[in-house]
Amino acid sequence: MYHSWTFRNTGVVHTIRGEDGFTGGLQREDFNLQEVPRIESYREFVFICFAPDAPNLVTYLGNVALYIDFLADQGNDGMEIVEGTHARTRRFVSNVRLIEVDDDYVRLAANFMIVRMKKRTQDMFIGHYDHLLKIVDGKIRFQRRRSILDLKALRLQRSISIII
Repeated sequence: MYHSWTFRNTGVVHTIRGEDGFTGGLQREDFNLQEVPRIESYREFVFICFAPDAPNLVTYLGNVALYIDFLADQGNDGMEIVEGTHARTRRFVSNVRLIEVDDDYVRLAANFMIVRMKKRTQDMFIGHYDHLLKIVDGKIRFQRRRSILDLKALRLQRSISIII
């Protein structure tokens, strides 16, 4: 499902929610799923590439692979997908990007959404991270960690507790 659109197992678009609201006519065949020419993985992160002639993933990542290694090596046993946890707080991080790369520093940004469920209520916090990482003795360390909450989203909450 993509934005409440559904597709057949052949990739042909089946239903488009709000199809009648598209102006200028909608060519359904333009929205069929396309086969991805390249899929590669690095440290259990999966990357897709729509350019069949692009360099391989490791070449493309270059020094960014060090930062992926940093994320992947946070736990003693590596990364693990945990199912069935009973935690009441969920953190969603998206749009991770390198803003600035210097010899010893990297500025990293990402968006986040934190959802907390407690006593039949649900609170949602939206914002973005702005972190500065530094390479020290061949290892990556946080030089500055900054979490910025979106004021417009907070207005709905009327109160906050620091959970980041």
